[in-house]
Amino acid sequence: MATLLRQLQKEEAMKRLELLKLFPNVITDFEKYERVYYSERQSKIFDGILYWISNNKDYERLVEEFEKEYNALVYHAQLVRLDFGLCLSMLFVSQYQDEWEMERNDLINSHNGIMYPYAYVANLSEPEFSEIGRIGIIRKNGGISRVY
Repeated sequence: MATLLRQLQKEEAMKRLELLKLFPNVITDFEKYERVYYSERQSKIFDGILYWISNNKDYERLVEEFEKEYNALVYHAQLVRLDFGLCLSMLFVSQYQDEWEMERNDLINSHNGIMYPYAYVANLSEPEFSEIGRIGIIRKNGGISRVY
């Protein structure tokens, strides 16, 4: 059962990656190797810059722990320093198939170009403030940028 769910989650993740319109390698690498990328904001100019999550073992561990705890599949992440800490926001497909269409619509129905998907936000500076919630993202330089 778990492998069937994982396959269905991967198919759903592919749909969401297509909707995000990320750099093509992000989509094909996820499809072929389940390689997860993250988009990083280093500055206003260097924003949406893409890296493999596996380049940072701490980030990779956070993704694995989240997926295991919530029976979810992370398909992309975003790293940004906010007023309340360094945050890795993980976009994911939950185990609840009846919510997938609604979650996909969060990427389709943007407001002024901003999409509001659910994400698990791991606060790396203050881990006790990590939580699941909606974030605001835009497309940027082949990746995404968190604006809210």
